[in-house]
This record gives sequence, C-alpha cells and structure tokens, in this order.
Amino acid sequence: MQSKKDLLFFQEHENYFYNDKPLKSLNGIQSLNLIIGANNSGKSRFIRDLIKMDFRILDNEECGELNRLFEGFEELMPECVDELKEIKKSIISEKSLVSLRKIGNLPCLSNLDNEEINREVNRKITEYRYPLLRKAIYIPALRTAHTLYDKANKPIIDDFFKRTLDKNHSISSMEKVLYDMDIDIFTGINLYEELREARNSETNVRKKLKDFERFLSLNFYYGKEVEIVAIDTKSSNGSRKINVHIENLEDKDIYDLGDGVQAIIILMYKIFMADDNTLIVIDEPEQHLHPGLQRVFMEATLQLLKERDNNVIVFIVTHSNHLMDMTLTKDSVSIYSFSKDRTKKDSKTSVRACKAGDYSLLSDLGVNSSSAFIANSSVWIEGPTDRKYLKFFLNKYLEKMDKHLKEDIDYAFYEYGGSLIAHYDFNEEDEAEALESGIKAFALANRIFLLADRDSTEVGGSDKKSERLDRFEKIAEGVENFHFEKTKGIEIENMLPASVYKDFIHELYNGEKSSVVEAKIGSLVTTDYEDEKIGAFLFSILEKSKVSKDKIKSIETSSGTLQTSLKTKLCNDVCDSYSEIPYDKLVDSGSGLDLLIKTLHDFVVNE
Repeated sequence: MQSKKDLLFFQEHENYFYNDKPLKSLNGIQSLNLIIGANNSGKSRFIRDLIKMDFRILDNEECGELNRLFEGFEELMPECVDELKEIKKSIISEKSLVSLRKIGNLPCLSNLDNEEINREVNRKITEYRYPLLRKAIYIPALRTAHTLYDKANKPIIDDFFKRTLDKNHSISSMEKVLYDMDIDIFTGINLYEELREARNSETNVRKKLKDFERFLSLNFYYGKEVEIVAIDTKSSNGSRKINVHIENLEDKDIYDLGDGVQAIIILMYKIFMADDNTLIVIDEPEQHLHPGLQRVFMEATLQLLKERDNNVIVFIVTHSNHLMDMTLTKDSVSIYSFSKDRTKKDSKTSVRACKAGDYSLLSDLGVNSSSAFIANSSVWIEGPTDRKYLKFFLNKYLEKMDKHLKEDIDYAFYEYGGSLIAHYDFNEEDEAEALESGIKAFALANRIFLLADRDSTEVGGSDKKSERLDRFEKIAEGVENFHFEKTKGIEIENMLPASVYKDFIHELYNGEKSSVVEAKIGSLVTTDYEDEKIGAFLFSILEKSKVSKDKIKSIETSSGTLQTSLKTKLCNDVCDSYSEIPYDKLVDSGSGLDLLIKTLHDFVVNE
C-alpha cells in the first residue's frame, strides 16, 4: 500500500480550520485525493489557493531534507541549538512549517550580527521552499473539447476561458516565479495546440501520447487502434479540428464523439501527459460522465498513478456519490470533507480528514449509493469480499476472451448482507407475495444475477434458508431476467484455486516457513475443502503438521469459517498477487469457480 504523506504549509490558512485551529497542513495525502462538501463550502476556492500557496510534502525522504536544513541552522547559530531543536520538534509534531518564521528572531541571537544571520537564514529557508512539485495543472469546471469559432466563423485561438478564470481568481499571476513552479490552466480550448506539440516532441512525450490513445482504445473501442490527431485543414478561415482515427472505422471529429468521451479526453489527457513532480487539481470531473465512465476515470487514474509512481499528486473536488462509492473499498485514496456552519455569519470552512468506508460521506453529499439502479444488469452478492472475488475473476476471464465489460454500465454489484435477502421478493408476477415481503427486487433492477452461499444446508432441507434457496431456484426456472446461483462450495472461499491456499497457509502461523506444512498442503486440490469450513480446515492442516498451537494465529470463528480480518486479507492477497497470472493457469477448467464465472459472464452479456 502506498505510504501517506503530509502537506505542510509555510503559513496558516486563515479561511480554513482543522480542529477549530487555522489550517496548517493536510495530513495523510496520497497520489489521489478527493475533496467533498456541500455547495459554497469552499472546496473549489481551496484547490485554487492550494496552487498558489507555498508548501512542502513531508515523508521519510523529506524528513531527511528537514534534518539537513536544521543542521545548517545549527552550524550557523551554534548558540541556539536547543531552541532550534524545539522548533524542529514542533514542526514534526504539529505538522506545520509556520514555526520556521521564528528562526532569525530567537533570543539567543541578541548578541550576534542579526542582519547577516537573517540573510543566511532566509536564503536557507528560500532554498527549502523550492518545491519538489515543479508544475501545477488546474482543470476547472469551465472546460470544453470543442474548437470555438467567432462570428466570422474563424477558430478562436485565444483561450478566453483561461483568461476569465485568471481575471476572477488571479491564478497565473500568482505563479511561484521565485521557486520555478509554473501553473497551467487547462480548459481544453488549447487541446489542439497541445496535441500538435506532443505529436512532434521527444520520444518520452510521444510514448505518453501513445499510452493515452491505448487507454481510449481499451475503454471505448474494444481494443481497436486509436489515434487522436490535430489537423490543420488549410481552409481560408483557418479552420482546425481534432480528428479521432479508429481502426477499421470511419474517422470522427472530436465533436462527433459522445459528450462523455469528450469529457474523458480532457480529463485523462493531462494526467497521462503530466511530467514527473506535478500537482494536478480537477474541479468536478463528473461533468457529462455516466457513472460507469466515472468509474473508468477513477480506476484509470489510480492505475496510472500507481504504475508511473512519479510523484504526481491529484486533488479532485467532487459532488459525485459514484466516485465516493468507489472509495469505500479502497485505501489508496484520501478523502477530505469541507463544511460550514450555516447558522453563523462569516462562518469559516472546517476541514475533516475521513477514512475509506465512512458511509457518512455519502450523506454529506445528500445522496445514497445508486450505481446498481442504472446498470444493464445487477449482481447480488452477500458481502464485499464476494464482490471483489467475482470482479477479479470475471476480469481475468474477459482478458482471456479478449472482451470488455464495464462495471456500472454492463453490470453493477448489490450487497444484500446474508439473511437480509429474506426481505426481497424476486417473483415479478406474485403481487400478494411482493406486498407481504415488503421490497420488490425488480423495482431496483430489471436483470438480476443472485448468488448465495450454500453454507451447510442443501436445497430441499427443512430450515428457512433451505426453503428460501429452493424458492429462488423455482422462480428462476424459465425466467430470462433472473438467474439464481448457489456456490458449489460452502462459501466462495471454498471455490478458490488450491494454489491460493498453498501460499496463504504460511500467513497463519508465526515463525519460519514450515517444510512439514509445505509437504502436507503440496497435493491439495479444491475438492479437498469444498465442503469444509475453511477456517477449521486450515487449522487442522497446521495441527497435523505439528505446528505449535502458540504459533498458530487466531484463524477460525466459532462456526469454523475464517476470521473476518483473514477473509479480507485473503481476498486482497488474491486480487493483488495473482493479477498477472492468466485465467487458464489460475482457474481449473470445469471447476466450480470456472462454471460460476462463465455463467455470470453469459448472464451479463445476455447470451
């Protein structure tokens, strides 16, 4: 997981407060950061201020820079070593660089040549203020991919969107010339010029452009080769156009593409083309984007930032619950909530750092999660690990088949929480039963793939769960828009490939890797544990391998399943560690997992 950093300001931000004190830092930032809040809570103003303010980003490497700065101060002012240590200590503990202003006015300097020392102190601080982030890109809400024309039908070369923003907010005029950090306001109007320049630039820039075109190819044109070109038509009015060439298809001008694709082009172009050490701030990327395209934007941004790892930091201001939905299961995005007390005159903005999975954030936006209501089909699963497994293995299968499906467009997940499924009715025709059960499932989605854990019961049994599963199977018979599937194993964890447990079992005990455990599990196959409680099964292997009980971690619940924390770890390990392995090498043909994924795929594509 990416380590978090702290963004420290050189001065207090008087319009923003954290814990009732003027904001001195943003703690826990990552490569991707979301800022949410109600209208007029100061979000957009803050990211414009962020571009203009001086700051340093403090991590382990930066702590070394800070130490070197203070070593220089101590050499310059040996009489003030104790005071300097206290200032450095306060910078680290308070996560604020405001205290640097105290240096040069310390009481210990009263008998020294203050003027000379102050000059040297200011020089060192100026050098330290020189930012690691060398460029800032601001993508405002005011943007377009179209070439605009005047009354004479001539293209408008001047970016008057940018001039308007600059006049209203004095952004470019505040460029940090002293520290060589330039600010690029990108409204999309000068996309034509940027494409021409990139096409004729050095190799590394052209490679970034090819990566961007590959992104468009995979996400919108089913892997067909895509080329985006700025064309000078040589017409009398100097007309210019941006042309998109798609393999084996007729070329299209950018204005003939859907609004969503145009919006994605503006947003993602700058992220793909960004230099190392760049700050990117984006205001409301969700404009013109279907929720599925919002997912494409978010996931592509996260993937690109992770792959390049080139100190590009992105801040996004958003009102989108769909972008927020995607952060609930991710720890690679930092979230900050901005709010004002509307009952007070001249209320200041309060800033709160939030944790992933904080569902109150959706309430802050005034919406509920709704992705499952608008996709072409919905996949109903019991919990979050089921969702991650299905998405992971479905994507691996799609890679194998060279097919493309988009979450929140082609399908969306709906977590029903185990026994709560009893409150939903899946029988479209029985009005009486629907009224009795309270919630009619097909009012939420018109095509439903329902997956339930088999657990320890079999269909046809006498308990309520067995009766419920039996009823779902009967409803699904001969119905095209409802498919019921029961896991072949007790839970989805019982269907995972044996190779997963051959690796994972060594995480369940302390000490060096045991050759005895290795031998015991070497011949493991899926059918060995399909009908076993996984927690108890793995514990028994360790016990039979003579692993000391005091070395075995707490593995199983009272019912014999894996502890929740281990279920989550196992799921994350599978999705991270096996991402490069092809589907056929990971999943046994004809296994329960293979049949489940193929059945899910066929339902989603309606085959």
